[in-house]
Amino acid sequence: MSNLSCSVGRVRNAILFIVILFLAGCGSLVASTDIKGSRQSLNEAVTVTAEEQLLLALVQTRFIHNPGFVDISAINTQLQWSAGLNGSYRSNPSVVSVGPSFSYSEYPTITYIPLQGPEFVRRIMTPVNTEIVGLMLETGWSCEVVLRLVIQRINNIPNGFDGSIVAPGALPRFRKFNRVARLINNLMSRGDIVLTTLPNHHFPVTSWDWKNPDNFKKGTVVQNIWEATDNPVLLNVRRSARQKGSATERELRELVDLLGFPIENLKARNPLNPNFDSVLIQNLNRPGSQGDIWIQTRSLQETFYALSWAVQVPPETLKSGEVPSVQDPAGRPFDWKEMYKDLLNVHCSPTRPEKAAISVYYHGNWYYVAKNDIPSKQTFVLLAQMTKMLSGLGNGNAPALTLPVK
Repeated sequence: MSNLSCSVGRVRNAILFIVILFLAGCGSLVASTDIKGSRQSLNEAVTVTAEEQLLLALVQTRFIHNPGFVDISAINTQLQWSAGLNGSYRSNPSVVSVGPSFSYSEYPTITYIPLQGPEFVRRIMTPVNTEIVGLMLETGWSCEVVLRLVIQRINNIPNGFDGSIVAPGALPRFRKFNRVARLINNLMSRGDIVLTTLPNHHFPVTSWDWKNPDNFKKGTVVQNIWEATDNPVLLNVRRSARQKGSATERELRELVDLLGFPIENLKARNPLNPNFDSVLIQNLNRPGSQGDIWIQTRSLQETFYALSWAVQVPPETLKSGEVPSVQDPAGRPFDWKEMYKDLLNVHCSPTRPEKAAISVYYHGNWYYVAKNDIPSKQTFVLLAQMTKMLSGLGNGNAPALTLPVK
């Protein structure tokens, strides 16, 4: 009998050892699987809420409310799991029953930082420089979308608004600008136009001796300070694209006529591109030298203001005067859909939309971008990247709020 008991004990111990090893493997598998699932869930939640925050900012801007931004600075999560055994032994006949048990729990915490302070305000109010515009073009974004999004004016052609805001009684002008953006996009997509940057350009700033009134009255210049400015950009046109009668030549000549400079101004200016003739593009906000094409870039704040007009609002909201409106000479509301066609369209609905890619609830209505609206979704992705590049984090004194996620 004792030998039987020893044998049963050894069998039981072996079974326990095998089960423990199995549970350890299960625990690793559970942990690995859960990390994958939780990481994907958190990543999706961060992406979706960031897009919703941008959409809410556009809606708030349309309603003349100051938008707020909160950035996620850290995500910490703890995964705890435990494993054990439940078993019983019975003799006559000998029966061993063993059952595994395991459990796991996750405790994520998220730290938020509000974007605020003078540094944040300066960033969103500073016009985009030409290097960032070039970076967005180099990373594969549509030239047409980038120009319509961040450029306020090209030469004497406004992008909707003559200034940074809608002037009272003036209708937006956009058709000529949109045509210029389309022509540049067509030529760039075929490789007939290439943009290059001329580095290390500066311009002089005159400094006056404010402490000496006599020198100031005489107009005496104390010193010239050289400060960095936007590097000018060369718009390079492939010479083969200027063959008479070709479709490319017709588009190029139409572009030159719209921009208002002689096509003879296209000259060999870049020895690194011997097959191209070039003209100089300058940023009106930070000029470096003379140019044939002048662009005025928008700040992030101006970009949000311009895009906010693509937000549809209920007719009663327009009638009540809660939001600004623009009317044509006949007194009808201006159709912003035509201006923002193929760029952005934010719908409004009193009920929660079923087929929305992004949606937010604001002042009794739902505002959303449709799932099948590819141009609007692409614009949101680009706008999100711009916001990350240009806004930065809040200043160091901004309070951080850490919250557990249930």
